[in-house]
Amino acid sequence: MNHESFKRRHELPLAGLRSLITECVRKTGDKSEDCQQTYLLNCLNQLEHVFIGTEESDLIPHAIFREPIACVEDAQRLFRYLNDHGLLFHPEDDPADCLHGKISEDEARELRHRMREAWDQEWSEYDDPCGFCLTLTERGL
Repeated sequence: MNHESFKRRHELPLAGLRSLITECVRKTGDKSEDCQQTYLLNCLNQLEHVFIGTEESDLIPHAIFREPIACVEDAQRLFRYLNDHGLLFHPEDDPADCLHGKISEDEARELRHRMREAWDQEWSEYDDPCGFCLTLTERGL
């Protein structure tokens, strides 16, 4: 699901709910009902806040795991992403074992492919992916 589709799917129903709740709050005049409806409006505000803060990347977790590595820069970008998200693991290890509970089995499978592709790149000054990962943890990059 892309971000535009997500926005369309939540904006109209939330607007309809807001209108319905607001209309009911104005018409009842009964204090207990008004309190319940006001509570619903507050809940709706919180829900809208969650949806409004949703970005494309939230809808497709770790989409970078699906991007093939064609050069060392692609691999470096992936390792930086892993480091930034607290997912960096030793490139020779199985991501399913190292990141158990943090990523899905599908994501682990994609990462296995990416690690094989990363090892196929020319790492020159770093020697291999492990050498590059060490620089990330040493410098906090």
